[in-house]
Amino acid sequence: TIASQTPALVDAVQQSFTNSNLRLYGNDDPIGVAVGGTMKNVIAIAAGCAIGLGLGDNAKAAILTRGVAEMARLAVAVGGRLESIYGLSGVGDLALTCSGPHSRTMAYGMAIGAEQSPDTRLAEGRHTVAALAKRAETMGLELPITNAVDRVVNHGDNLHDVVTALLARPIGREG
Repeated sequence: TIASQTPALVDAVQQSFTNSNLRLYGNDDPIGVAVGGTMKNVIAIAAGCAIGLGLGDNAKAAILTRGVAEMARLAVAVGGRLESIYGLSGVGDLALTCSGPHSRTMAYGMAIGAEQSPDTRLAEGRHTVAALAKRAETMGLELPITNAVDRVVNHGDNLHDVVTALLARPIGREG
């Protein structure tokens, strides 16, 4: 995705990749694209933790689904558009990043979940989760998965305790 509020710039970048093996889609919502590209790493850490803990594919699917809701909530709150989260830079990138251990960020979460020492060199979400959690708190946004990852990665909270706290949250409605 190439995102800019300058249509000519989007067109020029897309044209420069014509006849290559890379296809770029244009988007005029750089905020939404940035939120999707940033938050997918945090959600991938959470999904990796679930797999590392042995919670299975249903838990991973729930984290991805609720993670998309968090991505959308934050994107709209900071001036992005919901459609961008449901595009390539949101759901598309999330699906790829959470596809398995070949994703550095997913592997990082899996190592945490399995109580192993994670390779921190390229796990992008670990660098941004604190800022995302702080921004959400400042704005009064509820981002429980993001906050949980922040507590584990940056504050040393026990993963089992964090998962228990997530599951003990008040029940609610989807949507």
